[in-house]
Amino acid sequence: MPVVDGVFTPRLPLTLAEQHVDFPAVDATIVGRRREVERAALGPARAVAAGVAWFGLPSMASVARLEVALDLGLRRTVRLGAAQVRREVRDLRAAAAAEAREVPDAGRYPELARLGLAGILEFIRRRARDAAHAVAAAAAAAAAAGDDETVRVAVALQAAARTLHNQVLELVGEALNLGRTAAALEMSRPPQFAMRSEQLDKGTCDPCIRLHGEVVEVGSASYFDYLPPAGCLGGGRCRGLVVFADGPEQVRGPETPPGPQPDLAPIPPVRFPERRAA
Repeated sequence: MPVVDGVFTPRLPLTLAEQHVDFPAVDATIVGRRREVERAALGPARAVAAGVAWFGLPSMASVARLEVALDLGLRRTVRLGAAQVRREVRDLRAAAAAEAREVPDAGRYPELARLGLAGILEFIRRRARDAAHAVAAAAAAAAAAGDDETVRVAVALQAAARTLHNQVLELVGEALNLGRTAAALEMSRPPQFAMRSEQLDKGTCDPCIRLHGEVVEVGSASYFDYLPPAGCLGGGRCRGLVVFADGPEQVRGPETPPGPQPDLAPIPPVRFPERRAA
């Protein structure tokens, strides 16, 4: 169990880049944001379910309130993830400068400027809308099977709460990693490399074990393909993080010999399994 009573025990030896990640704080963010987002959205979700049970369909106003509650909570998660990465990359670069290491020129990646926090927040807004409609659809399907009004209300509320819980589990980790991505992409000198880190997972699935340590260039197509929770059998339960670095030596294991590093090995194609509901 990686984090117990605020004490973090790495599952695997930490790379240089991972040494600047506050894993207990990230874990607390994931747990706390899941709880807060679900708590804020549960009231609107119940209103959606009650409308379905009583009138046969939810009001658009109730679905909209649920969407807004999810969007606001996930936006905060995005910003928290962005703040974490700014701090991590700052500390990593400060340590690298102290050791007189050269930082690769990121001028070869001008296309990264086209992706930023505003676009990611818009994407999250759409994800919140889809999640709100998923809650409404689940409540409607459950209510349709009820024999009387009391049963319809009970099963609709239960379905809405269960679907909301699964949606929040899925979205908080995604929002956090997208916030981390936004911070890296909007830096005046973006980090060149990113590593998928599975240090926080308590019960890591086989695909995530294989994906731990995979290194990609920031902003590349492979970067977004490998962004957690892609590939995780646990879907929203995945606590994988993307960790940033300026050079390959910062995302290779501590057993790697010092000195010039070889080119990064090409990443083989990976067929990510369908995510299962948490």
